[in-house]
Amino acid sequence: MSYYKIEGLASIDWDIASRAARITWSSFNVKPDQFKLLMEQIVNLLKSRSGSKILVDTSAVTGALSQTVIDDYAQRVLPQFIGMGVKYMATVIPKTAIGKLSTKIWQAEQVGALTMLNVESVDEGREWLKQQK
Repeated sequence: MSYYKIEGLASIDWDIASRAARITWSSFNVKPDQFKLLMEQIVNLLKSRSGSKILVDTSAVTGALSQTVIDDYAQRVLPQFIGMGVKYMATVIPKTAIGKLSTKIWQAEQVGALTMLNVESVDEGREWLKQQK
């Protein structure tokens, strides 16, 4: 059951196995206000569960993130995640070429205290997050 969902874009839930907030993207054709709302819901879920991990599933994504959304992620969302104590983020990379390129643009390995890892599957991301304390 989803904690929050925008039909055709993304759903957010709590991944019990990895103790992480999980966002499953179906499309990167997200408007800036929708992106802001989704990120706010991840923050709310993490706060309600005292979470410090995020699992991002972009494996079935279509489209590419707009530059506005990428900038918002880098300038507002990442600092907010770090400031609230998020330590680990695993991202399941998309299967489409444009999705892979879009993910690579906004994904880094280490930003402050936040360690990020690109993985090939949800199971791989879940296992990596389970190992992080």
